[in-house]
Amino acid sequence: MATISKLPSGRFRAQIRRKGFAEIHQIFNSQAEAEAWANDVEPRLLGKQLLIRYFC
Repeated sequence: MATISKLPSGRFRAQIRRKGFAEIHQIFNSQAEAEAWANDVEPRLLGKQLLIRYFC
């Protein structure tokens, strides 16, 4: 499950942690953008089709 955190700068960090995978995260200007990214990436991570560009 993804975690969305508000940063002191006012931006939002979406973080996905799964056993057996590297932690991935990305920072967004809005919570809606962070949630949309997490909802797009997480199913692909579970399907092992995650693109390398998402690794930070």
